[in-house]
Amino acid sequence: MPLNLLFLGLDDPMVALGQALGQSEVPPTRLGFDPDTALAQAALAAGALDRLVPDPTAAAQTADLMLLSLPAQVTRRLLPTLLAGLPAGHPVLLTRPPLRATLAWAREQWPEATLLGALPIPALEEPPDPSRRYHGGVLAIAAPPGTPKQAAAQAVDLARRLGAEVFFLETGELDSLHALTRQVPALLASALLRLLAAAPNRRDIEHLAGGPLGPATEAAGLVAAAELVENRDLLAPRLRALAAEIAEALRLLEAGDNDGLAAYLAEATQARQAWHHARARGLAAERQSSGTPPRRTFWDSLLGRGPWHSEEG
Repeated sequence: MPLNLLFLGLDDPMVALGQALGQSEVPPTRLGFDPDTALAQAALAAGALDRLVPDPTAAAQTADLMLLSLPAQVTRRLLPTLLAGLPAGHPVLLTRPPLRATLAWAREQWPEATLLGALPIPALEEPPDPSRRYHGGVLAIAAPPGTPKQAAAQAVDLARRLGAEVFFLETGELDSLHALTRQVPALLASALLRLLAAAPNRRDIEHLAGGPLGPATEAAGLVAAAELVENRDLLAPRLRALAAEIAEALRLLEAGDNDGLAAYLAEATQARQAWHHARARGLAAERQSSGTPPRRTFWDSLLGRGPWHSEEG
């Protein structure tokens, strides 16, 4: 079924999303808007959109589904006018975590609005073709009980078009996932780069450094300070846990404990292999092999289907 999509905010994840949807079996009509005109024009040139719209409020009235990927303060400024004329049950997906505060505020202001959180998670291996980034990935969706059936079905259809699996979870879980998988790596990359900048032989290192340092610092600059502060209650415990891990490695190193350090590194290698294996198998296969008993959840009832592969209700 043809679909009219409106992208509000055209950062890199949304550009890849638009490119992927353009290659789907039945491509939707992809409209886009970003307050940053340079970003908007770049998204259009990259083939992520069919056209740009000058007025997102007017375009929202005819879109079947809206995806917002804007900073929280911009989202809060736009939502009042965007939601004013929308029919009941018209879904709006907020795709830039952290989302708890914004969704709670919006649902209090407009209890009749259909607001969902969504986090597109790329496939583990970056494909050469950016339009395939989410094929084999996951679309994590956070929606409250009472979400209209049609709105949930549209989110599931979006994942199908991407070639991604669906995983329903709570908004707090989505923000916690974002803290561990995006915010912690961004801060760790920033710390590594600050360490490099402070080195006495920085100029030599800049010319000679390579190997793992490049991939390890790619996440620097992916998140803004305001985003980190908003998610601090979930992010700070993750950083303390990371600091404890580094402290343990330092303890083993300073003690000259070769066996202990080897075990530490082996455990990390095994954890990485298990992570890659789980992602390669996919959610449904992983749950089936783990012996997790299928059970009917809120989403099974909502979508009128059998046991759902996510345990979140």
